[in-house]
Amino acid sequence: MDRKPTESTTAIWVLLNIAHKRVTQTFETELRRAGLPPAAWYDVLWGLEMYPDGLRQNQLERMSLFDQANLSRTIKRMVEDGLVTQIPAPEDRRGRILSITDAGRALRLAMWQVYGPLMISEIEHKVPKGLAQGLVDGLQSLVPEFDKVEP
Repeated sequence: MDRKPTESTTAIWVLLNIAHKRVTQTFETELRRAGLPPAAWYDVLWGLEMYPDGLRQNQLERMSLFDQANLSRTIKRMVEDGLVTQIPAPEDRRGRILSITDAGRALRLAMWQVYGPLMISEIEHKVPKGLAQGLVDGLQSLVPEFDKVEP
């Protein structure tokens, strides 16, 4: 392949990764300071809360930042902590359906008390209002299957 990415494409790649790293570090620091689990746990709980009938692990993996091995370890820990349940999938018995528990909902809400204000200070206050929707649209084009974005 002789074709190179455009300057804009390269800038998007670099800035997307740097922005992700900086925002994630800030979120992790503040959650730790509040005595809460890592941001990835919030992502799992949020994903499961959006689907009250539960999700298969591979579905959750597609909508999170986890690779399969890390997600499996995290889910195991969250099940042990009573935040998530795992039941055999009725259609194949090898797969598992994951669901959030009441304790998981309570933890997600506690994490949201840190997470929500950070989203405002680290994203909403920094991205000019006139650019926000364009940024959302551009990112949505990278992950079109991810159409549920709610807190």
